[in-house]
Amino acid sequence: SISNNQRSTAPDLPYIDTVYNGVDTKLFKFSATHDDYLLFVARIVPDKGVKEAIQVAKATGQRLIIIGPTYPDQQAYFDKYVKPHLSDKITYLGFVPHDELPKYFQRAKAFLMPVRWEEPFGMTMAEAMSCGTPVIGFRRGSVCELVVDGKTGFIVDTVKQMAAAVEKVGTIDRHA
Repeated sequence: SISNNQRSTAPDLPYIDTVYNGVDTKLFKFSATHDDYLLFVARIVPDKGVKEAIQVAKATGQRLIIIGPTYPDQQAYFDKYVKPHLSDKITYLGFVPHDELPKYFQRAKAFLMPVRWEEPFGMTMAEAMSCGTPVIGFRRGSVCELVVDGKTGFIVDTVKQMAAAVEKVGTIDRHA
């Protein structure tokens, strides 16, 4: 499995071990400094939690950069929950090629992972942490396996808790 949590969906399979996905650390290089924005990178679908990321940005007054593809069958979701909130503080860049993502991860103050489903791994969390960017994620899927609460980011249960975690993200040592 790619996480221990992934096993819960098929507990009767004869698992040998868990092997987490790897990150190309030559591409996703560490950055000790950051700019003043939050980052959300995922497909623009309800399960990934972009609506919740926007709620966090608005609640904290923080800038938010949203990166990810939209799909025709999810256009109504984008039009209702993303498009009306786009501004100089909440920007949507659309699809960004994988080799261009590191510069956004490296410069982000925090990476938001308000996942609404049992995410089996969450490659973007590993990419963010490789760059030194703290992850603030909902207690779903593999978040608890990848994020060390209070050390590499924060594990939360609600939008309100995520907003509170954003306010204390400066206590996280990016080297961790």
